[in-house]
Amino acid sequence: MFKSARRRSEKNKVKAVFKFHFHVTQVFQLNVDALVMSVVPGGVGKPTARLEKGILREGSCRWEYPIYETVKFAQDARTGKIDERTYHFIVSTGSSKNSLVGEVSIDLANYAEATKASTVSLPLRNSKSNGVLHVSIQRLQGGIDQRDVEETDNTDIQTQNRTLNAHLSNGEEEGSKSNSNEVGPLHDAIHMSDVNGDRRTSSGSDITMSSSESSSGVNTPWELGSRNNYILQDSTSFPSSQSHASVPHKPIANVSAKIYEENRQSQWEWSADSDHGICIDDSISGSLDNLTAERSQHNSDIEIEKLKDEIVSLARQIDLSELELQTLRKQIVKESKRGQDLSREVMSLKEERHVLKAECEKLKAFQKQQRIIDLSSEIEIYRRDKDELEMQMEQLALDYEILKQENHDMSYKLEQSQLQDQLMLQYECSSFANINELEAQIESLENELQKQSKAYSESLATINELQTYIKSLEDELEKQAEGFEADLEAVTCGKVEQEQRAIRAEEALRKTRWKNANTAEKLQEEFKKLSMQMASTFDANEKVAIKSLAEANDLRMKKSQLEEMLQKANEDLHSVRDDYETKLCYLSSQLNFKMDQIEQMLVEIDDKRKQLEHKKNMRRNLLDLSHKKSLG
Repeated sequence: MFKSARRRSEKNKVKAVFKFHFHVTQVFQLNVDALVMSVVPGGVGKPTARLEKGILREGSCRWEYPIYETVKFAQDARTGKIDERTYHFIVSTGSSKNSLVGEVSIDLANYAEATKASTVSLPLRNSKSNGVLHVSIQRLQGGIDQRDVEETDNTDIQTQNRTLNAHLSNGEEEGSKSNSNEVGPLHDAIHMSDVNGDRRTSSGSDITMSSSESSSGVNTPWELGSRNNYILQDSTSFPSSQSHASVPHKPIANVSAKIYEENRQSQWEWSADSDHGICIDDSISGSLDNLTAERSQHNSDIEIEKLKDEIVSLARQIDLSELELQTLRKQIVKESKRGQDLSREVMSLKEERHVLKAECEKLKAFQKQQRIIDLSSEIEIYRRDKDELEMQMEQLALDYEILKQENHDMSYKLEQSQLQDQLMLQYECSSFANINELEAQIESLENELQKQSKAYSESLATINELQTYIKSLEDELEKQAEGFEADLEAVTCGKVEQEQRAIRAEEALRKTRWKNANTAEKLQEEFKKLSMQMASTFDANEKVAIKSLAEANDLRMKKSQLEEMLQKANEDLHSVRDDYETKLCYLSSQLNFKMDQIEQMLVEIDDKRKQLEHKKNMRRNLLDLSHKKSLG
């Protein structure tokens, strides 16, 4: 009844992770240098992923880094058909006004079961140019979304709980009717005593059930009743075994033997009383004896019918307990699947962390190498400038020596001219014209001497300026070397910090794995204990059922003690009902506790996803910085 309703409402959701690479060609007539790629799911309207600007060269643009997108598909449970899931890939310039270049729509349901990467080339819609977008699609992983299955299962559990409450109310009404008539079966008393004996034992805590443990075949109503009655009471009492030790109880065989002895004793007493009454009342007529015999026969038949009704009501309660056990099995299967999904997500996160770490190290090494190359080129340029300045200084020194030699020659000539003047003064007979020529030569020589002295002073000033410029260049080289050393120290410190973070993350992952393994082992051990207890109790219940059916034929001999036993049975029934209600409340509280734990695990998964997104954003920022540096 419940399984058919679940099939109608259940619709699996397959989750898959896709990897996209993009490449645009034939994009001309655009006055831009870069393009931006955005991924928008159909029906959402907001981009879930975005690639930063890629360089546009000769009408083509290729984005170096891929996009990882998680897509959820709705799959029909019967036919296995996957519903349509459309994604829009928008190419834009990144500016605020008129930034759209074109868009492409792809149905990812066609690639939900793909095992290899495939490439699709589609023309850009709503585009001014005849551009073509090439998309490489690769499916990485997938699975059933447990949250949707849990929602359907929770609705099924709620409907089953409502039917359980309805059946329990019907059973209580039937029990109240039988109590008003003050008639009850002997089997009910025997069964209740067995239940009270078994109820005092505590069994295993949590249960781990696989699909292979489900019951198969056709069972008789009595077998189903005995088995499910034990399963219900044992499953309601299993959480208490974690903190308290199990209390020993009397075996069922001893209880049935005690009841059998009491029945035999009452039979002998009844036979003795009847013989004594026959001896005393010998005068009573045979018609009166026949009337009492018929009445006792009629009363015993009525009691047998009521006993059968009680057995039917117990069978109903057993069916209800079977339904409750099925809900518990479903919950256990969901929790085991959730644990497997968490372990898979942890493994995928670890792999992505390793990939990101390797890429980060490569990026850092590339940046360091690029910085070293730039600094070496700058040092080489400064070295060349220094060599040129040294050559200029040597040339100026040579010029200075030449000027000095010329000055010496001029001074020598001046001395010679002075000697000649003295000689000319001695000769008074020389003419006035020769004197004028000599004076003109002396003036010209003095002018040349002044010019050479000015050139010499100018060369000294240029030499001083070049020396100061060389000193400033040397100071700048020293400052740049110090800055380069500081950058190297900062890079090494950042690398050490990232390695420490990676070590901490690995330790946290190891601790979570160890905890998950311990919980799985505990669940398996408790399930084994519970299965053994279920088998032993089932055998004991079958034996008690056979004995109760055999003793049902002796009910006609026990009319005098039947009322007292009925009262005891009614009291036991009330106590069992009270215990059953308390156990139902306890089970509901345990179910709420499990749901809280599941929500906490979901919150932890969301935190891990946020951390991963933060790492991806950091990686993108680093790539942007490196890209800007390379462009600068």
